[in-house]
Amino acid sequence: MRCVEVARANVRDLRQEENDKGKLIWILHIQGKGRYSKDRAIGVTSKIVGPISEYIEEHMLQEDSPLFLNHSYISNNTRITEVTISKIVKQYLRAIGIDSKKMTAHSLRHTFAITAIKNGADRLSVQAALGHARVETTMTYQRAVEEERGREGTAIRLVDNVY
Repeated sequence: MRCVEVARANVRDLRQEENDKGKLIWILHIQGKGRYSKDRAIGVTSKIVGPISEYIEEHMLQEDSPLFLNHSYISNNTRITEVTISKIVKQYLRAIGIDSKKMTAHSLRHTFAITAIKNGADRLSVQAALGHARVETTMTYQRAVEEERGREGTAIRLVDNVY
């Protein structure tokens, strides 16, 4: 999610819905950047929902509450801001030894896209998850993965393993 999408999220945006097979799944409704046409719903896993549910419970958040709050002295219990999200991500990146001006909260979107594609996700699924209006935008990640595989000689190694 983009920082603006995380900041806009409300508790009611995370809910269980029945899929076309009658199974209950977790859905996060995202208010996309800019206009309502960018809004989307994505499926999320229990690994994602678990910690968020604990956070909601711990802070006794109501349906109409922001999903994430500021916990600073000055802005305590107000909606988290994009700037705060960026600062938190930078803090955790530094904690794991990544201290680069090039690495930002937005970098996590790139990491998600590349990881999803490397692990078999199709372009349309990645496009939907990222909220890209055009598949060409998502293709940037596909090309990066293909270029990396070419440098690593993936195709050659796979054929080599056959012989």
